[in-house]
Amino acid sequence: MVLLVQTDRILANLRILQKQAGSTPLIPLLEANAYGMGDVAVAQLLAGAGVKAVAVSRLEEAVRVAEAVRGLDVFLMTPYAGEDDIATILKNDIVAAVGSNDCAVLLSSLSRKMRTRARVQLCFDFGMGRFGYAPQDVTKAAQTLRHLENVELTGVFTVLPDGGKEKEAIRLQQVKDFQKVLTAIEREGLSPGVVHMADSSQALQCKEMRLGAVRAGADLFGRGPQKEKHGLKKVGRAVSEVCDLKWMTAGSTVGEDGRHKLRRATRLAV
Repeated sequence: MVLLVQTDRILANLRILQKQAGSTPLIPLLEANAYGMGDVAVAQLLAGAGVKAVAVSRLEEAVRVAEAVRGLDVFLMTPYAGEDDIATILKNDIVAAVGSNDCAVLLSSLSRKMRTRARVQLCFDFGMGRFGYAPQDVTKAAQTLRHLENVELTGVFTVLPDGGKEKEAIRLQQVKDFQKVLTAIEREGLSPGVVHMADSSQALQCKEMRLGAVRAGADLFGRGPQKEKHGLKKVGRAVSEVCDLKWMTAGSTVGEDGRHKLRRATRLAV
């Protein structure tokens, strides 16, 4: 049994999602090994199609993609604050997520020792309670980053709770709250860089969420909230070699437990 990944469908879905996002760039999110499709292979496919940046959730995913596809920016969506992990991030020139001052300080310290620079995106928690600065701490975060050496701010992001079809008023308020964060960062003399707060389905519900980029995760593989709507096609199917064909009479039983009874004469592939 093997997994057949329909790469033409990935590229077709990418075009559909880009059309939905208008002129706003897409950031393909290849978390969970590209939803089981193979993060390295999918990253290579997307890079060949002109994609300049992808995002992942785990450090091991980021390292695999960064090593396999040179010149592709890899955004790490999860903040890591361990010294060994941050050293790995710096060694592979991965764009780190920063959700605490401790993380930012360690990135600066290690980048000086390693004689490199740390490219970072500030992460803010807008209700998921997993990681990131609280929005009310944005000024302190920006001031810390502004005074650190060897740290370059390249973006600001949040991950919103999957609330289904949220009311438009709720989505617009989330946009306003995120804009306040961006304004506070600019007030401290920093450029926010690439800002993103929504995935492709959320941005489809609320165009104001497009901002600087839109993340395309499960929808890219036809398995997200949009599933096979708007022309999106599900990607990936299991295939197996057929070693024999046989006819079974009506009333015969099949299956591991022998409980399924055929209602009519049936030709089976084994």
